[in-house]
Amino acid sequence: MLASIPAAPLCRMECLILPAPAVDLTRLARQTQGDTALEREVLRLFADRIDGDFDRLCAAPAPGRREIAHLIVGSASAIGAEDVVRLAREIERGGGQTAAQMAALGAAIDAAQKFIASYLAA
Repeated sequence: MLASIPAAPLCRMECLILPAPAVDLTRLARQTQGDTALEREVLRLFADRIDGDFDRLCAAPAPGRREIAHLIVGSASAIGAEDVVRLAREIERGGGQTAAQMAALGAAIDAAQKFIASYLAA
């Protein structure tokens, strides 16, 4: 009979996977050439306009959605809000909107707004 070899204890490394921030501050710094005052101003402008742009997108008839989605893509690109860019680009390219697309874009915008508010408060 073979001797039973005790199993070595398993070494577990708990990994904490953090989601990417809603705004890529490295990209924003590149866009503003490291000017922190300009970074803050660009973030404020985005925060002030994005909710209205999203409301207009939600209310727009089909022909106007692409143009508004394109505007959101440009604004979000300027601050590195990649989830907003990706989701708005889907709407821009598709020309339509589903409830799921709009909900996902709305959630990404909310995440960006929360990130910006926290960043500007610091």
